[in-house]
Amino acid sequence: MFTVFDIPLSQTPAVSRPAEDDNGPLTQRQDWQAAYRRRLWITDTLVVVGAVGIAQAVRFGDDDVLVASRQVTALNYTWISVLLAVGWLAALGVFRAGSMSMAGSGPEEYRRILTASIRLFGVIAIVSLLLQVDFARLYLAIAFPAGVIGLLLSRWCWRKVIARRRQNGQFQTAVLAVGAESAVRELAESFERGNADGYRVVGVCTPGRTGARGEAIRTAKRDIPILGDESNVIAALEFCSADTVAVTATEKLGHDGMRELAWALEPYDVDLVVAPGVIDVAGPRLTMRPVAGLPLLHVEKPRYHSAQQFQKTAFDIVFALAALIVISPVMLATALAVKCTSRGPVFYKAERMGLEGRPF
Repeated sequence: MFTVFDIPLSQTPAVSRPAEDDNGPLTQRQDWQAAYRRRLWITDTLVVVGAVGIAQAVRFGDDDVLVASRQVTALNYTWISVLLAVGWLAALGVFRAGSMSMAGSGPEEYRRILTASIRLFGVIAIVSLLLQVDFARLYLAIAFPAGVIGLLLSRWCWRKVIARRRQNGQFQTAVLAVGAESAVRELAESFERGNADGYRVVGVCTPGRTGARGEAIRTAKRDIPILGDESNVIAALEFCSADTVAVTATEKLGHDGMRELAWALEPYDVDLVVAPGVIDVAGPRLTMRPVAGLPLLHVEKPRYHSAQQFQKTAFDIVFALAALIVISPVMLATALAVKCTSRGPVFYKAERMGLEGRPF
């Protein structure tokens, strides 16, 4: 049985290697990520300092107000504001709210900001209770929502900037796809359709292929070079300079092979993701449950009973009618614009699987 360690690192695939220069994909990725981190840190600092400063100005004005405490008697709120700002920025770093793997992703990035902020102010509440420090409640009540809203808005703006750049072919995440030929082709085409997400498959490792010169997987838009089979992952990674390894099928690698691959990727600055192949399934129906030490992805059945079914149906009808009434002018204008500027129907139709496997 082959594993990811069976191929020497010096053995490279037989496809032509792109020229390595100062403007190569790896250098470009490092440059934009470094610039993005700096700008993100600057905006986070401005938002946090602004929120803390606004809270102090609204609550205290120009007064030199002391903290009422049995242990602390000579600490003014200027120093508390400085400590709070530093602690807030540190909490964002601890919870990796600026991780490049989430750049422009949205929900997960917002969740980490909320988690870091809530944990920080929770610690402040516990410390004030244990040390009997009577912080001004209005000061914290202004700083917390102002900072959280400001951070979320700034990340939303950065998300729009990144999405626009990715639509123009910039700020891309290079992916090495591992799996069966049909699975990696479907993964690559999905990434091509969602170009605002910034994922682009630059190489493929698929079972039964040696990476001979000229071998490639053809998608609707381009050819993706095949760099070997599932045992060539490390060599292919070094060859194509990908920053993400996406495994689309694990039956060839197996449980031990996946574990070895995870350890083999440890020295590299890359992410390892697994695409389970579950499509057209709503996110809330997917849950990760560990069973016998294995992380199994469970797909809940779309079933509703009695009151839940009536409540959902009523909500769907009322909300859909209200939404249609509100956005009908925009929809009509969009439909006219589509008919006047392009051929084909206004509505896009595609078959999906519904309740009990019935297509609709």
